[in-house]
Amino acid sequence: MKKLPLLITTLILSGCIGTSPQSQFYMLKSINEQSISKKQLQIAIEPVKIPTYLDKPQIVSFEKDSFQLNVSETKRWAEPLNEQIQRVIINDLSNLLPQSLIRKKTFSQEKYDYIIYVDIHQLDATFNQNIELSVWWSLLDKNGNIIYKTQTKLTEKLSSENYEDLVALESQLIAQLSQKIAKEILKQ
Repeated sequence: MKKLPLLITTLILSGCIGTSPQSQFYMLKSINEQSISKKQLQIAIEPVKIPTYLDKPQIVSFEKDSFQLNVSETKRWAEPLNEQIQRVIINDLSNLLPQSLIRKKTFSQEKYDYIIYVDIHQLDATFNQNIELSVWWSLLDKNGNIIYKTQTKLTEKLSSENYEDLVALESQLIAQLSQKIAKEILKQ
């Protein structure tokens, strides 16, 4: 009878000691694009807005042919997704416009030639189907007037169930968005 509490304690502790799967962390990366201009501009990017369903540390994907979301507990972003997107756009634009100073907008008193607002409405990945990016973005002049506003929709084929592929394709979509932004800046 004295061994029964010891046996129960051992069973409880052995259940607590079990291992859970290791989390893997992912980062979006900028794509090394060729320079498209030598203009010297000062450009600021406001914090990127993303939908609430994406604003979490876990990577979110959609079930094929369903309205159901998959929130992976082991596949995670290494930093908040909106901050990654902002950083990648800054790096992509810096590659496309290497003579320009491009950075996060931090103070309202700072002077810039252009300010960029990015509001992502959709960044939906479905394994073995597509990744879709839908974003409204605006370009403001140095006086804060909107000089260009548009919605951009981009799609890439995701032909695997690999998170590495998902993140690489999302990086590619952000690079395509950055190219569109850079080309519009050069038209002004």
